[in-house]
Amino acid sequence: MSVVLVCGGTGLVGSAVCRALVAAEREVLATRHRRGGGTDGVAFLDADLTVPGALGSVTEAEAIVHAAAVLATSFERSEAAAAANEAIDREVIAVAERTGAHLLYASGTSLYGAHRDAAPVAESAALAPRGPYLEQKARAEERFAALAGGFTALRLSAPYGPGQRARTVLQLFVGRALAGKPIEYFGAGTREQDFLWTDDAADAFVRALGAPAGTYNVASGEHVSMRDLAMLAVDASGADPALVRAAGWPDPEEGLTARFDTSAARSALGWTPRTPLGEGLARLVEAART
Repeated sequence: MSVVLVCGGTGLVGSAVCRALVAAEREVLATRHRRGGGTDGVAFLDADLTVPGALGSVTEAEAIVHAAAVLATSFERSEAAAAANEAIDREVIAVAERTGAHLLYASGTSLYGAHRDAAPVAESAALAPRGPYLEQKARAEERFAALAGGFTALRLSAPYGPGQRARTVLQLFVGRALAGKPIEYFGAGTREQDFLWTDDAADAFVRALGAPAGTYNVASGEHVSMRDLAMLAVDASGADPALVRAAGWPDPEEGLTARFDTSAARSALGWTPRTPLGEGLARLVEAART
């Protein structure tokens, strides 16, 4: 059985992909930056992928899932994160060229930039990444496209799930609802986001292993405003709806939309999202309480 290499196998998306691959009875080798943690049924390689030659021991792989990244915790640190991710990409390219593996990349719909249109954004739309971190991801897609083994970009829309380390607005709202603290949204709360349950994202990667190479939007299709997200967090946690209120500060991104055309993923991968946002939030609350 050929090995699937998962780079970033203990991160939010990478760990979900590992679980899905094991369930699909695939042989999985995954990298982790720190010892400890992992997924049953997965062989782990402890490696710092920013170091050249970190994957030198990998000589065979049918496919590579690239979900490894240094996250930008602030705009000020975006350049440092971008530089680290450039180094990671070079190492992934090296192992892809050596093995001839098909590379599947965890990209993002944030590469499209800001939109205020009601029409869903398709993969053919021009990219408009904002800041060094996203600009680097756009460059990565360009570099990976030249790989002889083939390249698939899965542009994920705001994946979320238990164990998420990144401090997102969804995590913030759920945390405040569980603590009984006020949940404040900026402006009129109309800015949208599309949140994708991490297991649904992982399912897209597994399906992409046997599908044509290409670029695919992977989103829930459930665009939600910040005000409605706050109300859903309250509902999932059983908190008082009176906790939700306007912060009294304008939102510079008021009215931005998050609507993505996923018809290509549905057609080519046979993929559809299975977890409504309300159900995902309920699972987050359950996980936080256990």
